[in-house]
Amino acid sequence: MAKQKKLNLNNAKIVLERVAKDEFKDVDLLSLSHEFSEFSADKKLYDYQSESLKNAFKVLFKFYNDFNGDKEKLYEIYKKYETPNLDKKLSENEILKPFYDDERGVISFANFINKMSFYMTMGSGKTIVIIKLIELLSKAMSENLIPKKNIMFFTANEHLLQKFKDEVELYNKSAKRQICVDSLKNYSSENSLFDEINVWAYRADLLSDDEKENKIDYANYLNNANNYIILDEAHKGEKKTSQKENSKRQNIFNIMSKNGFLFNFSATFVSDENKVTAICDISFAKWQQMGYGKRMLNFNDLNGYKTNSEFNEFERQKALLKAITLLALSKKLKIKGAYHNPMMVAFANSVNTDESDAKILFNTIKSVASKNLDDVFSVAKAELYDDLKKARFLISDNESSDDILGFKELSDEVYNIANSEILELVFYAKSGNLEAIYFENVGEIAFKLDTADKPFLLVKFGDIMPWIKEKLSDIKITRSFENKEYFKNINENSINILLGSRTFYEGWDSTRPNVMLFLNIGSGDAQKFLVQSLGRGLRVQSIGGARKRLNYIAISDNEKEKYKKSALMLESLFIFSTTKEGVEAIVNAQKELSKSVSKKSEIALSKNERITGEKRLFIPVYKPFKVALNEIDKDSTIKMSSQNKDYLTSITKNMKNALIALKYGITGRSKIDEIRGLVGQNKFGTDEKMDHKNSQNLMDKIARNLKINSEKFSEFKKLDDEIVHFKHIGVDDEYKDGLEAKIKSIRLIDENYKGVTIDPDFISHYFMPVLHSENKFAWISHIIDDESETKFLKHIKRLTPVLDSKYEWWFFSRNDESLDNIYVPYIKDAKGHKFHPDFIFWAQKGDTQKIVLLDPKGLVFSEWQHKIDGYKKIFDESKTYYKDGINLQIVCRVVNDTTDVPDEYKKWRIKFDEIASVF
Repeated sequence: MAKQKKLNLNNAKIVLERVAKDEFKDVDLLSLSHEFSEFSADKKLYDYQSESLKNAFKVLFKFYNDFNGDKEKLYEIYKKYETPNLDKKLSENEILKPFYDDERGVISFANFINKMSFYMTMGSGKTIVIIKLIELLSKAMSENLIPKKNIMFFTANEHLLQKFKDEVELYNKSAKRQICVDSLKNYSSENSLFDEINVWAYRADLLSDDEKENKIDYANYLNNANNYIILDEAHKGEKKTSQKENSKRQNIFNIMSKNGFLFNFSATFVSDENKVTAICDISFAKWQQMGYGKRMLNFNDLNGYKTNSEFNEFERQKALLKAITLLALSKKLKIKGAYHNPMMVAFANSVNTDESDAKILFNTIKSVASKNLDDVFSVAKAELYDDLKKARFLISDNESSDDILGFKELSDEVYNIANSEILELVFYAKSGNLEAIYFENVGEIAFKLDTADKPFLLVKFGDIMPWIKEKLSDIKITRSFENKEYFKNINENSINILLGSRTFYEGWDSTRPNVMLFLNIGSGDAQKFLVQSLGRGLRVQSIGGARKRLNYIAISDNEKEKYKKSALMLESLFIFSTTKEGVEAIVNAQKELSKSVSKKSEIALSKNERITGEKRLFIPVYKPFKVALNEIDKDSTIKMSSQNKDYLTSITKNMKNALIALKYGITGRSKIDEIRGLVGQNKFGTDEKMDHKNSQNLMDKIARNLKINSEKFSEFKKLDDEIVHFKHIGVDDEYKDGLEAKIKSIRLIDENYKGVTIDPDFISHYFMPVLHSENKFAWISHIIDDESETKFLKHIKRLTPVLDSKYEWWFFSRNDESLDNIYVPYIKDAKGHKFHPDFIFWAQKGDTQKIVLLDPKGLVFSEWQHKIDGYKKIFDESKTYYKDGINLQIVCRVVNDTTDVPDEYKKWRIKFDEIASVF
């Protein structure tokens, strides 16, 4: 059993994403391989969206197909990584008692391991990924790639539920199979008569453990806990919802997916469990550093809004003038045909109290719009000029230093724009009195100056009537019964300032916000809304509809220069906050997220100049073919326990084809006949550790593997671009320049840089120099850093004189399984795999070339048995192959010093001091 690493409980790290990329990287995505990019007729998934789904299905396929749905096996993988203690105390989670076994009052986290979290910041296209997940789950189920289960969707409130339905409706317009979203209250276990994907949806906050008022009892929809549960922000509760209620609801979701799988989507995960099980990490920091979101600058200028004292009026006016000056500059610098119409969004913590934040800001807007405040303007501009001179982004990237210089240059614009121009750009008039239009049908109130012809301000609260009655007694109000929804159509209308509260912290999308005000939000209970609200301002749309910032899109340098000044303002989000705690909440959250962001660049090493045109290096290549399950030996076929075999014997003897088809969903008489034949001929391997607890999963696995995708030898070809990892050495940005300088200066003596040896001694290596280390470092990737590989290198260095004397020339190369394409196909567990030997050698004398594949790993025989079996079936080492006038011989060996090897495999394993024997 793997020993579990310890970790500070307050510093949980993402594990599942690393597991998918490192442990499960070779998982075959089968028929889904080309299904991850298309969404609709006019929309594709971004790379980061499709990558997250690929990783998700690698985990699902591994869990259901290799681990047979065994949670303990997946838990063992987690325990290789740093994870906090995520076990649950029964005393704090009593609702779990009837469903899970406990040990001394504790339920192991292994019971809840069948879940994955998608950590996707606001604006990163979370809903699209959810809908694509539903499509792929359905496809995988229909092809027996994963077990068949119900798909259920839960979200935080009615608004988000409707938004999901609207997105599904758009998807359905061009989808081959329609997604049918129905209320969970209408749930039926009967299959639809139509060829559609059924999704049972409901509000998460209305799911409970009993029926009362408008809530439903989850037990009525449990379906033996055999469900794929999808959650969208469903960990959130209303302000009045207690932590205990939220915790109980999360346990309900665990129960409902106990025999299925849980997919949890959010922009604001805070629990260790959700962080550890994250399959996708698109945080603010990472998203911005990928070029997708606006960059944030913080101004701590709203102290005057803490109380409604007349002594603070000057400070309040000054802060607002600074904010609208930035808004006006953004609007002025917008170029026709590019970017958005800039807007300011103000979030107020309190609305309907006597001295509410919303009222104080509203009164300040009214005074700025109606009074001559040139003196205040002068002070505000002077301070803003200084602020821009020392501007700093909350999250830095490669463009930040240039743009900080740009802000210093841009600061002059503060004085170049006239006060009257600022007022006209924001209020549509130089001055005037406020008047309001109340749209009763939609509960919105818009404001304009009596000297202007269109509104500039929209106020939106949950219940607007008390505010109208108590706060607007001195303002002319016109009632309208038009269905003119300013908020819904915010991207197309004249509104420049949006004032509200929690009513619109989520659930709407716009690229317009460039300025955000947070009034007394950022401390206490309101702090959790701050990051969610920020997401409303992060979307960017630059040139030609591109969803990336200017420096991340493919246009000419001349075009970039044309838009540079506009981009600087319109790709920035200026944040004003009331409290010091609010500022720290933003900064610390982003810094913490940035720690997990891998800021790597690539460096390329050089191909060995000694490999000239006449020195041709040959490699084997293959062509695809399908092999029948009954044609492979027991060591390579599906393995199962004796009890599983007895069960299969029983059903094939006692069940008719029609009943097997109905019970297990296996269509086609020929498939059922094949399964009967396999069972009758005892074609399956026996392994008591591979006990399939779910008969449906076992039958699904057999049915989909009756024909196995594999490869067979085609020919030898000249090495071209099959070795490329040396062009993609991943290096953390902070070490890149130092490492490159060392590599350029290297001559005859190896040097060390940050624990990595830069070795020029291997003059016969395919690329130069060789980078190796006896330790694995997170700052560098795609080098030789495995213990057995570094030991192998030392032996090759001693072997060099022997090879020099025996052959006219010889070369060798490391073979990186994640990037290079030299391999030997083999079958294991009834699936096609690729064996990538760690090193490949070419040694030539006259017209004969020996190709030697050496793999200095595999201390445990079971780790390399199937690889050698695959090699033996393809290649005959006594045979000479011919290609382009060259006689080719091929040899393959595993290199280790273990003695625990069966007699029939001893030939294929050599010790480190026996390497010379294969040459």
